[in-house]
Amino acid sequence: METVLLGLLVTVLCFIPLRQAAIPVWGSILPVIIFSEDTPIGTQLLSLTADGSDITILTASEDTATLVNVSKTVSSDNVTYYANATLASELDRDFEPDRRRIFFSANSPGFEAVTISTLLRITDVNDNPPSFVNKPYRCEPLENVDVGEVIFSGVNAPDPDQNPTVDFTLVPDGVTDGIFGINKTGQFTADIFLLQSLDYEKRNAYTVTIAASDQDGLNDTTTLEVLVQDVQDTPPFFLFDVYRGAVVENAPANTSVIQVQAEDGDRGVPNSIEYAIIQGNTELFSIDGTSGVITTKQPLDREAPDVIDVNGVFDLLVQATELNETWPQYGNITKTVDVYATVEDVNDNAPTFNTSTPYTAFVRSDIPDNSLIYFEGDGYMQVYDNDQTGKSATFVLSIEQGGQPLTIFEPSPRQVFSEANVLIRVIDASALRALGQTHVTFEVIAREVNTAENFFGKASVVLTIETAEEPSTTPAPLEENVLTTSDIVVFVVGFLVLLNVLTSITICFLIRARSRKEGLNRTGSKYYIKKRPTNDFTNHGLHNPNTTEMVEVDPEISVCPRLGNGEFAE
Repeated sequence: METVLLGLLVTVLCFIPLRQAAIPVWGSILPVIIFSEDTPIGTQLLSLTADGSDITILTASEDTATLVNVSKTVSSDNVTYYANATLASELDRDFEPDRRRIFFSANSPGFEAVTISTLLRITDVNDNPPSFVNKPYRCEPLENVDVGEVIFSGVNAPDPDQNPTVDFTLVPDGVTDGIFGINKTGQFTADIFLLQSLDYEKRNAYTVTIAASDQDGLNDTTTLEVLVQDVQDTPPFFLFDVYRGAVVENAPANTSVIQVQAEDGDRGVPNSIEYAIIQGNTELFSIDGTSGVITTKQPLDREAPDVIDVNGVFDLLVQATELNETWPQYGNITKTVDVYATVEDVNDNAPTFNTSTPYTAFVRSDIPDNSLIYFEGDGYMQVYDNDQTGKSATFVLSIEQGGQPLTIFEPSPRQVFSEANVLIRVIDASALRALGQTHVTFEVIAREVNTAENFFGKASVVLTIETAEEPSTTPAPLEENVLTTSDIVVFVVGFLVLLNVLTSITICFLIRARSRKEGLNRTGSKYYIKKRPTNDFTNHGLHNPNTTEMVEVDPEISVCPRLGNGEFAE
């Protein structure tokens, strides 16, 4: 029985055909496949076939494995095997090669893998905007660049898509509009130029927004920072329109009066400023060329003639020169300013009379109260204080005898500023007569009362009191009150003489129109005083236009007596 079964099995096996194993053989495949770069992932790229036994179709390179997925290998007859290759990642021809070779392998047990490849060609679609390179941009034009001149030529916005059209524009912002323009110079390049002049002093920085767009509206933007550079085109300026400084008289040399300060009118990198006094008294004042500090060259005396002439205030003209070191081609620009330097008075002088010897004066013994005494010479005393301002030049006059007030007399004026011609008035004539003296000596004191120093000066006066003699020249009256011819003649002659005298006095008054002071001379005749103002500084600097001079006038003379200086007294 076992023998029969074994025979049957051998017979069956003989009739079943045996399949012979073989090397895998690839079916036909397209040499080139073409897909656009916007092909969706999962799209079937091609179908793969291979004949053989127990074949598995796989990708044959890392690049292919990244780009393509291969489906499971299937076969309906165990002879021909199939698989599909689909897209595994996005295609990009703009930043990757536009031709990619992909490899596949057919693997069968007991045999080496057999590979095949095809070329994947990727076509372009417009899927990328222009893109600025080397951004953001920056330029530093000078403020004097001409309108129309290019200030930046580095605008560059390549588009990786095939054959793009790129246009450039400036984005409006309300600030840079109308100041800058853009001009396309190549497929992806452009220049920025000026439409308006720049002015560093008005605005020194701008931010310009640049846009690049392709034909489908895809775009990119960047900014250009424009930093305007200052050039030397604005003069320096002083911090104040006028400078006023002061220095105390007698201050030592090199005493600071005031500092002037100027700055570069251009607000970029400042240039150095140099100072100089170009007008004014440079013998008394100097200026530091770097710091602008004005100092004295010597001690200044407020009472010196050259200081008095300007009333203690010197007008200096200071010039500031901007040293154009950065842009020497534009030269040095200057600016001037007025500086008033005041010499302040200090109380360093006492009131002083115009003579160190006693004054000699005369008065009649029969004068009434409030009569003036007569001084020899000018007819009055002179007193002055060389200090020029304020309390230092103000003092009062008083009369003393033996250190005690003498109330018989009164000075006129009582209070003096700077200088005065002084008269002495007899206030109490009876008290003067009661002295019973022919000579009275007293002192006139000029004393400061509102200063800490209380400086004073004094002068002695020797007054001679003369006895009045009044002999009668009138004839004795007639027994009878009869008008005679001689009486008429005397009356007419007297009237004509009086008329002549009055006429002369009136003419002199109308011509000169001077104020007058009245007093008595030694003989009892009337006199008047006047003096034309003079600028003669030899007499202790007296030049007060209100000063007068006493001049004796004889009433019997019918013409105006002439003063020593050629003037007529009234």
